[in-house]
Amino acid sequence: MPSKLLSVFPDAFVYYLPRDIVSGDFYVFYQTKEIFLVICADATGHGVPGAFMSLISSTILRDILQKKNISSPSQVLYELDKELQTSLQSEDNYETMDGLDISVCEFNLTTNVMTFASAMRPILIHRNNILEYVRGSKFSIGASRHFVKKEFTEHRFNLNSGDCIYLFTDGFPDQFGGEKSKKLKISGLQKWINSIHHLPMKEQNLKLQELFNNWKIAQPQIDDVLIIGIKYKQF
Repeated sequence: MPSKLLSVFPDAFVYYLPRDIVSGDFYVFYQTKEIFLVICADATGHGVPGAFMSLISSTILRDILQKKNISSPSQVLYELDKELQTSLQSEDNYETMDGLDISVCEFNLTTNVMTFASAMRPILIHRNNILEYVRGSKFSIGASRHFVKKEFTEHRFNLNSGDCIYLFTDGFPDQFGGEKSKKLKISGLQKWINSIHHLPMKEQNLKLQELFNNWKIAQPQIDDVLIIGIKYKQF
């Protein structure tokens, strides 16, 4: 369990299950005096191609966070998109379709405000006895067609102690299983979280692993799995 996450949010978990030896999914935690960033990312492809993309992306991302004056999740995405496209383009300006789907949550430890922005990935927030589904922007990082102008929208939430936030890649929703061998979908994940959100995060982690394994039954795991769960505490 990442110690940096637990040092700020003791009631949290990371469920990380690569499909192959190497993974295209990755996470990054970054902290300043007042801000804690949680980043959950899913690179294009599986195995070695996905792992190569995640390595490039995570390296660029850490460099951006450490060396540039980034003040919001959307700026992280804009800067990452620019840097990754530059890195992937060949000398003849070939347009690559390799990319990255990514969620960025910024927790302000002074104001208890969470700011969320993403490329293609939603998040789930359980608060006030309701599980909220928050959509991400419809653009991937890096991948582009005809140099389309991208927009990464920010969403802000005033958090209270006990609110639960879930960032995840598509490994869970896209997994085939159940009696009819269908995809779980985000609606299935929502049902699972609604049934376990009251538990401590360590127990939620174990329960999600159990539910996922029972869902797959004999079906092979089709993608890397990554879910980050945080039970918020006010500062």
